[in-house]
Amino acid sequence: MKTTINRCAPPPGYLVYSPSCRIPDTDPFHPSLQKLVHREDPVVCSSLPPLTYTKLVAGSDHAGALGSLAMHLLRLDTELLPKYTPRFYHNVTCCYQSVTRVDPEPGATKVDKDVDNKFHMGRCEDLVGEAQLEPDVEFVMVRCSATRPGWRTKKVYTNMHAVVAPKAAIRAKLRENPAREPGDPRMSVLIIGVDSVSRLNYIRTMPRTSELLRSHGWYELRGYNKVEDNTFPNLMAILTGMTRPQVEERCFQTAMTPMDDCPIIWRNFSRAGYVTAYVEDEPTIGTFNYKKAGFKHAPTDYYLRPFLLAAQDHMQVRRLHRLNACLGPTTAAEHILGYAASMATLLRDNLYFALFWMNSFSHNSANSPSAMDDRLFHFWRDLLRSGALKDTLVLFLSDHGMRFGKIRETEVGWLEERLPFINVWLPESFRRRHPEAEKAFRANEDRLTTPWDVHATLRDVLRVSGVPGDATPSASSASSLASSEDSGTVACPGCQSLFRAVPADRGCADVAVDQHWCTCLEYASFKPGERAARGAAEHVVRFIADKLAERQAANASTLDAGWHCAPLSLHKVKSVRGRELQRGVRDFIVILETSPGHAVFEATVRATKTNSSTGAGKDKKDKQAVQYELLGSISRINEFWEHSQCIHNADLKKYCHCSRAAAPAAPARSHRRG
Repeated sequence: MKTTINRCAPPPGYLVYSPSCRIPDTDPFHPSLQKLVHREDPVVCSSLPPLTYTKLVAGSDHAGALGSLAMHLLRLDTELLPKYTPRFYHNVTCCYQSVTRVDPEPGATKVDKDVDNKFHMGRCEDLVGEAQLEPDVEFVMVRCSATRPGWRTKKVYTNMHAVVAPKAAIRAKLRENPAREPGDPRMSVLIIGVDSVSRLNYIRTMPRTSELLRSHGWYELRGYNKVEDNTFPNLMAILTGMTRPQVEERCFQTAMTPMDDCPIIWRNFSRAGYVTAYVEDEPTIGTFNYKKAGFKHAPTDYYLRPFLLAAQDHMQVRRLHRLNACLGPTTAAEHILGYAASMATLLRDNLYFALFWMNSFSHNSANSPSAMDDRLFHFWRDLLRSGALKDTLVLFLSDHGMRFGKIRETEVGWLEERLPFINVWLPESFRRRHPEAEKAFRANEDRLTTPWDVHATLRDVLRVSGVPGDATPSASSASSLASSEDSGTVACPGCQSLFRAVPADRGCADVAVDQHWCTCLEYASFKPGERAARGAAEHVVRFIADKLAERQAANASTLDAGWHCAPLSLHKVKSVRGRELQRGVRDFIVILETSPGHAVFEATVRATKTNSSTGAGKDKKDKQAVQYELLGSISRINEFWEHSQCIHNADLKKYCHCSRAAAPAAPARSHRRG
């Protein structure tokens, strides 16, 4: 492979075009999607403006806006009280209480495995006009009630506020790492993630946002290919540079193992003096908490999980697409974006690494992101106008496209799932210091890239900043970016920082992407009834049966008592695409439906004709045996929550159709493995 910084636009019809990788440029409004896409209106959680708000007051010192002089006020908008007072009621009174994480005792040998799901609520203090929040108070809940003679009090308002509090630990870190001076080469890092949004769906549902970022010179990595199925492995690829098996071996041996020891890159940034934050809505399905133990201790300086747990439990929640759209009078996304804007603004002169991840308006519907286009447009426009991002590397991205639903069952949906959107902002000061990096990013827009490249890029940011104890330049002397000899990740030695041009002739094998997830290969349509294709589908069903039997036998406790996973059979082959590698060897992408339950699976299978009798069967037409090999994972591409509630192993849920019938004997073990 030859690495060149010269940008050569791909021919019409392609996003990436090289001998090793050809990714088609598909119309976001492809005719096959016409009846499946529509715009949704913005979610309105309350017809009234919020009765309370917070404000940072007092001046800054050498440590920046969150120095020793900073304090937050909680204010009651008394002019709105009449709007919140029901007829015949009067005397609205309010109180506020702090919400804190329940941390283990220092030195405790035994830690509650559920510690990441617990929070403590303080005593409700009267709120009259305004109240000064203590420096260590990050989250408050406000409750207001109205009274009526002879009647019970009536709740009229409940809301929560999260502030970027000037905690003692933060002030100490800022004293040791004063605000940046002009010419300081170090950058902050802001990552804003929206779950399950492909590049095409981003263009389709958020046209104002995408056009805004394009017009401001953001980079779009059009060949950005996911590396695994769902959020956890794709996000951990960015945060650790590892595959899921590597993470499991290193720090996540069982589902109940807390992930405090995982080498997540925010730890490296923290050692370099950065203030760190991790915020994710939807605490039930969070990246580190869905069928996982989360963290024993708060993993970052700012960690909003206690806030979101309390909001979910104590405020009025409006569900939309089975997600928490509204937490009280505010959308869940607005809570996240408001906090992100506050952090970016308050720490604009300091170093910070912040990851904000949103599921609540995107995870379960391909159309629902359209309801957030205007809000995201204003979020980015305001930050860009304010200058808050002048020294900040920004990643606005997703982990993958929609993984289930009618769009997913189309050929366009196959491509969308594998190509999430990613936009990158490089501050002007960095571009001036590193013009070669700017040119490299432009070249990389049209080349195959992965989350592992993003991880290597974040390590390059650390190189510029200097991590104490590491063999990297100091913050004052750092000026160079990673060389070709000093890049790659644990999972992908061939991956590299995006501050250098990636090889123009990169293929999936070069970047450790399994063929099942690879978008570089071109396939042709086949008839679903073709014998080899049907044999491939039957092989997939047998593989699922073997996997269920093996895992259930090893750990029956993952199933609720009295339940089992019903044996599946092939109901029909829905579609097949294929490509011929050489005579007698073909790869198929097969979409199949099983019964009971009408589960829809997709798999990539290699069919090899052989003179041996080994394999799934013989092709009667050619009088030859066909051996099948599963290439990578199996995808479940329709919804399955209602049918898999009896099983608690996250990896097996997509295969299991829960049944109360008497469990059958385990099938004979097959020796076919993919």
